[in-house]
Amino acid sequence: MECAHFWEKDPRICKLSVLVPKDEIASFKGKINLTLEALPKRDYLFGYPKLKKRISEIRPDIVFIPTARWINVGGIPITAMVRNMEPLVVPFQFKYFLESVKNLVRAYWTRKACLRANSIITVSKHVQNYVLNIYSVSESKTARIYEGIRELGSVEATQKPESISDSISFLFTAGSLRPYRGLEDAVKALALLQSISPDIYLAIAGKPDNGTKGYVKEIKRLSKKHDIDNRVIWLGHLNSKEMKWCYEKCRAFLMTSRVEACPNTALEAMSHLCEIVSTNTPPMPEVFADAALYYSAGDYRALATRIESVLRTTDQDLQRRRAAASRRARDFSWETTASSIIDVLVKTVDKYSD
Repeated sequence: MECAHFWEKDPRICKLSVLVPKDEIASFKGKINLTLEALPKRDYLFGYPKLKKRISEIRPDIVFIPTARWINVGGIPITAMVRNMEPLVVPFQFKYFLESVKNLVRAYWTRKACLRANSIITVSKHVQNYVLNIYSVSESKTARIYEGIRELGSVEATQKPESISDSISFLFTAGSLRPYRGLEDAVKALALLQSISPDIYLAIAGKPDNGTKGYVKEIKRLSKKHDIDNRVIWLGHLNSKEMKWCYEKCRAFLMTSRVEACPNTALEAMSHLCEIVSTNTPPMPEVFADAALYYSAGDYRALATRIESVLRTTDQDLQRRRAAASRRARDFSWETTASSIIDVLVKTVDKYSD
């Protein structure tokens, strides 16, 4: 979606048809100028017959699927994108049986896409290595293209979320509320910091999927067990202005995930020059480089130590880390992402035509 603005201007594209499931159309409203074509909501249940029919009518040079899927579209080359590592690395979501089943299906589709698509785009070196080593895909078939940073900085106004006070000091984390996020690290670290920083809060943005609502209940029970439930603020889904406010006001952004592909929230945190504390699980060091402090996932004591160092940081250290975040953030541009994707599409068409 973020690439569309740049694709419209690229001379290598003479026509761009965007086919979107009907129930997703609303999420694009006001964000891109392209005309979207709606597909039936459950077309996938029947093998994408409507999608295949429409593609056969358009007869494009190539089909780009921005997720790990492969569809037989009658001899037209396909480029697919691997952007989700949860189904591949941690498919089994403990007590969430339905989510585990969904992840196994997603893993199946990812493998099928990597083996059958004409080219594969991966969003980090970590993802690319997985595809090359696990699926034995030829390196010439893959391309590593980082996602860009949404231009939240271009939104001048900020908006304070209703559920948080502008007078408190808080740590911030955001993303889908699923078990792989490792939010228990943040809660346990906050509990350890009670005696040192009793006035620091933890603000959590995001909402659970239908199948993982139990995980939020577990984290709430954990915070109550450690007697810090009054210092954990559940913000729910935030709009861009509210996210901007949180990035700018937080003492530190926490990245506690056990697995990621190329986390957008991490990129946004860097673009807002946040102090960042992250797990050292790939691809976080690849993404953050020297713009973050690291700890091993699950080691909440180490996380507490890193947070404590951030809370006690000197002005000199703060400026140094902000400079590192600014430098690294400039490496992630949607314009570069868009152009690089088109490069892959053009090369795939040329190779298919030979």
